[in-house]
Amino acid sequence: AVWGFVNAVAQKVAVEAPGCYLKCCSYADYTRRPDFPLMPNVAVTLCYGTVPHGSLHYKKNWRTHIEEWLPTGAKLYFWEYWNNARAGRGTYGAPSFFQRQLREIYLLDRNQISGRVIELCDINSEGKGINSWADWMYDVRNLYTAARLMWDPDRDVEAELAEFYPAFYGSAAKLLEEFYDQLELAWTRSCILEAKQKVWDWEVCWKETYPPE
Repeated sequence: AVWGFVNAVAQKVAVEAPGCYLKCCSYADYTRRPDFPLMPNVAVTLCYGTVPHGSLHYKKNWRTHIEEWLPTGAKLYFWEYWNNARAGRGTYGAPSFFQRQLREIYLLDRNQISGRVIELCDINSEGKGINSWADWMYDVRNLYTAARLMWDPDRDVEAELAEFYPAFYGSAAKLLEEFYDQLELAWTRSCILEAKQKVWDWEVCWKETYPPE
């Protein structure tokens, strides 16, 4: 029903505003592609609801999502939920660093995705919604790397980070690099999958991934 409606509107848009696109998210009950082709002026934003992670499970699902939608002929975009790692009760304030995984992930959709929406967290570490970008220091490295890779997915991430740390942190660069690298390693090794289900709760977060010590 949703995509039939989108197609009907797109037909009228093609006549009244040639060269313009009609965009709709693939979301919730209409995440799956329709069993008919979409109008050539339809753009679809694929909503992939998990936080970037370098695991094989994450990357396989990413590719499956793209391959399902390519036959529609629609112009494809991705909506990435970077906020989910710290937006749930019990995981407020949980960091998720994945710069080195981003290059692998973005190479998987090279020349097939036209753009990205990155949703950042608006719930702070006390669990309060602030209607703004909360705890932005968690996201700076990820966003810097993502922006560079969106221009050129072949960029050397290590070289980008070597430029970033001194420019952003000055004399504290080396210490902060070691600290954030440890957090990234913890996220990369995090046990977020159990019996093929996503598990990211208080215990997995604060006892297994980021224990007090």
